[in-house]
Amino acid sequence: GSLSSPTVEPICHLPERRLLLLGGPGAGKSTTGNAILGEEIFQTGTETVHSTVGHGGVCRRRITVVDTPGWIIPHDSADDNTGAPPERASKEGPCVGATLCPPGPHALLLVVPVSQPFTESHRKAAEKQLGHLGGGAWRSTMVLFTGVDKLPEGTFVEEFIAAGEPLQCKMPGKDTRNISDLLDKIEEMIRENGDEAFLPIQSFIFFCECIKKMKYQIYKGIQTLYSVLKSS
Repeated sequence: GSLSSPTVEPICHLPERRLLLLGGPGAGKSTTGNAILGEEIFQTGTETVHSTVGHGGVCRRRITVVDTPGWIIPHDSADDNTGAPPERASKEGPCVGATLCPPGPHALLLVVPVSQPFTESHRKAAEKQLGHLGGGAWRSTMVLFTGVDKLPEGTFVEEFIAAGEPLQCKMPGKDTRNISDLLDKIEEMIRENGDEAFLPIQSFIFFCECIKKMKYQIYKGIQTLYSVLKSS
């Protein structure tokens, strides 16, 4: 029932695919990243504090996976009456992780554990964090359910989706248990997006700053050359 291990291959001359793992605390992002790469790259069992990168050759693709800290899930009294505090998570947003796979990820994998209810607060947190990445983020987002193998016998993911209305908003969930199937679905989504990677707004700003600096350096170089020619 869980994600099966893929075949790890040499990464030379393989097409590159960059994946950004997103989700709340305890969603299983690190475990998912290890399953995709077929290696224990990301540390599990502890809270991820900073975004980390893993690479590998998987299913005839050169895969880069970025594991990110869990989002802060604000407590909403409308969700329950427990008065529980917000779930702990790093203040580091998804933008940092997106810059670790330049120029941008091909797919944003929103990791959702079926063992936890997906409340309105979770939906708002997802909307907010993906919004930080810039317009068009949802078109490159795929929901990946974890813990499917732990569902009671006879229970289907569709029932989990139906039980939580917030999950139905903008999220085309996929019951993906096999890495090859997952990567094929990602390829399908990439084709639908015109075979282009998602360019986060922060990357665009960074590129603009680089161009600005290059223009300034060229300008200073021309000034220096002009001064040398004028004095000779």
